[in-house]
Amino acid sequence: MKQPPYILIVNGTKVRRPVFVLGAPHSGVDLVARALGKAPGFHIGAGHTAVQDAAHALARRPSIAEERVSGTSELLRAAFAESWQLTPRTCPYCPKRPVPAREASAPCRHAGDIGRFGDASPDLLYSATALQRAFEDAVFVQIIRDGRDVAAAMLGDEQALSWFRPALANLDHEMPNPFFGIEDEKDRAQYPRLSTAAKCALRWRGAVRLSARLRGELGSDRLMTLRYEDLFGGEVATAEQLREFTGARVSAVELVRSDSPGIGSWRNRLSAERHPTRGTVEVLGRRLGRTDLRELRRHIGHVDPRHDLRSALPGRAVVLTGATGTIEPPPRWSPAPEEKARAERLMAMMGVGALGDETWPTLSQGERGRFLIARALMPGPRLLLLDEPASGLDVAAREQLLTALDDLRREHPEPATVLVTHHLEDLPSSTTHALLLRAGQVVAAGEAAATLQSKPVTTCFDHPIAIERRGGRWSARAEGTPA
Repeated sequence: MKQPPYILIVNGTKVRRPVFVLGAPHSGVDLVARALGKAPGFHIGAGHTAVQDAAHALARRPSIAEERVSGTSELLRAAFAESWQLTPRTCPYCPKRPVPAREASAPCRHAGDIGRFGDASPDLLYSATALQRAFEDAVFVQIIRDGRDVAAAMLGDEQALSWFRPALANLDHEMPNPFFGIEDEKDRAQYPRLSTAAKCALRWRGAVRLSARLRGELGSDRLMTLRYEDLFGGEVATAEQLREFTGARVSAVELVRSDSPGIGSWRNRLSAERHPTRGTVEVLGRRLGRTDLRELRRHIGHVDPRHDLRSALPGRAVVLTGATGTIEPPPRWSPAPEEKARAERLMAMMGVGALGDETWPTLSQGERGRFLIARALMPGPRLLLLDEPASGLDVAAREQLLTALDDLRREHPEPATVLVTHHLEDLPSSTTHALLLRAGQVVAAGEAAATLQSKPVTTCFDHPIAIERRGGRWSARAEGTPA
């Protein structure tokens, strides 16, 4: 439905091509908004009461936007006009001091410097369709983040968790309900029995599916999609993309975080680095909260392909840091002869013994993965965690890695190994058990041969999948696709 023409004037300036930053909770919207807000002549709002009230009303009752199109557009324009007003009391650049009543509602001295407007309020994603109608020339920047990290961050956010209270979860009035990730009656029936983690995962799923629909509705001239994980280390490239898309002079410096970006934070729960917010977690028979985590971590080897190494260390030195549990060798530390010997044995077992003197930047991704497994085995762990170890590998490198994992199983059967993957082809033939998870809930679990079958895998991925096993290895394809 085409909207009647309108002209929105804020601070004496006509609003043209506003920029809205969208994403699931804890997806990095605030980081991109900060960078845009620091651009000369650009004002980005976030969390203004009028905007937040409108956004949450539409998020929880999306049918309102369809039933009252014109009224919703007027509501949003009024809310943003109020949010974008720069007065001595609301301007972030004006000094905080008492202001005479006659000046309090007038534009401040910075208002004339602002020529572009935007907003990055929480949960604005759920108003995206209504925003398109309210501002026909608006452009959108959406950020997508690994759902496991989003769910982990939400579990530590009391405000995000407050939406799961029964009084606020209005599941009887809206179907589908993207805000809660409810798509059909089956989702709604299961929702009350879901864990808090599963509800967080559903919220992320609902947000990502909205983002996918948005990509289908808008062309590249109106929608830009960023991956949260690509922002770190790619600040310059991202700033250039934002400059080209929005016209704002975004500085790469403003995209740099002083703290950890939290990529892979979900693993911390399994590797005993964080406590659960609810319920109990037992690792190697020890309950978190009742055991010394420093002692527990000595028994856990964690292999992360995104190993945060900043120095050009030789591969051998990287393996030896497994003895100290540090990223870099500690100052004035020297490995004992038995530690050196163990490192050599492990490198040989993983097929990288001849590469021990090669520096980290010169190694391929597959070679790095095998060095990291050797590093994780240095302290003789009882539990080995492999987080998508074949990610980014070509076929040859993947096969070399999986052969090394099978060799590891034969020569060192003691540690239990947990391998996380989205691809059945990445499982070594020595895999004995499998656990299928969907939205934080167990779909199937048991012996691998019985669990990795077409029916449970189809349920897990919500898509018809045919599974085959040949020579101890699994493969998957869409049902009906020729083998």
